Amino acid sequence: MPRACTVCTHSKADSINRDLAAGIPTASIATSYRIGDSSVRRHVRTHLSASLLQEVRASEHLGSVDLIERLAEALDDVSAVRSAALLSGNHGVVLRAASATESLVGSLIDRLGIDSTETSRLLRDGDTLARAVARATAEQPGLGEGIARQLEVLGDPETADELRRFAQRQPASRRMADVQR
Repeated sequence: MPRACTVCTHSKADSINRDLAAGIPTASIATSYRIGDSSVRRHVRTHLSASLLQEVRASEHLGSVDLIERLAEALDDVSAVRSAALLSGNHGVVLRAASATESLVGSLIDRLGIDSTETSRLLRDGDTLARAVARATAEQPGLGEGIARQLEVLGDPETADELRRFAQRQPASRRMADVQR
């Protein structure tokens, strides 16, 4: 015997259907009413009228696009903070920005349905590499210049410029010691 629809048998089924008709994303409805997102989506697929179903699908798409745009804007903001922190040598803020980037990208990955395990590993690897480059450049600013040239060759002049500015802020004694090596 088929299982009863969680939404249809819910004590607030009418409210859930009104929320669906109002264009509230299914994930938000699921959270609000403490039911599974898959149950809400199944309800939409199997029990809503065709016109209401069309409205729900359109609102889900717009909700996803809006969320993705907001996450992308937040990533741009975090990137600007990270760049400013690199320029000022504020490593604590750089690390917090890296953590915020990982969190925002994780949200994007979840929303887009991308395999988050591999992507998270790649983000951590990239973060580790960026910290290693910053430390090596702080110790040997000339090394930073070599990496900056390679970044330009690979088509990333903005990061190359950031790295050069970071290297220039290192104490003159470090730059001179690097030249003598």
